[in-house]
Amino acid sequence: MLARIYHTFPLVCPGCGEAMRLIAFLTDPFSIRDVLRRAPREAWSGEPLRPPETHPARGPPELELGFAGAAGMEMDQTPAIDPTEPEPIPPYEMDQTRSS
Repeated sequence: MLARIYHTFPLVCPGCGEAMRLIAFLTDPFSIRDVLRRAPREAWSGEPLRPPETHPARGPPELELGFAGAAGMEMDQTPAIDPTEPEPIPPYEMDQTRSS
């Protein structure tokens, strides 16, 4: 996928053109931070050592637009069918034969 997106083969050294191979796949934040601290600055292009801050999830848009709870805007939340009752049998015969 990386080759398709960036039009370059990701396992070729950009400096010398030789093939590279993966020696580790790091997922632990402490290990990643440790490797980045020890790597030469030009190897990681000055990427930040900490992950970006996450923002809290926003509320429903009704609250932001100011019409939640307005008169006449209440919505019926009851389901259209009772999930505890078995499904009704249709009043017609189901033909499941295939025609060629």
